[in-house]
Amino acid sequence: MAIIPLNRKRDKVINDFAREYRERTLSYLRNTFSLSKEDCEDVFQEASIILYRAAVDGKLDNLASSLYTYFIGICNNKAHEQLRTNGKMVLSSIDAFSNEDSEQRYNAVLTKADKILSMMDSN
Repeated sequence: MAIIPLNRKRDKVINDFAREYRERTLSYLRNTFSLSKEDCEDVFQEASIILYRAAVDGKLDNLASSLYTYFIGICNNKAHEQLRTNGKMVLSSIDAFSNEDSEQRYNAVLTKADKILSMMDSN
């Protein structure tokens, strides 16, 4: 019986998160990847589904970063996929990381991005 309220609470948290960060994320995607409005919407939707599935699977229980930083990481990956689909892929500094240290450097980049976005919010 306790599963239903937990699922409702999880769903509400994810929905509230998506509503709260939607415009900020769409702006980030447009400015960072020069995607069309429609492509940004697609990336956001796909990333939201991945975030929801991660929550259902318990992958968000022990996050080392903020939920938004994790979400932006998903969006970055989806945006790169979209650019490849559109034939506009460009090599970014994240793509240039070696396999050996990619996760550590990727997390450092996400942490810096989160700080920058936080500073933008405070302005």
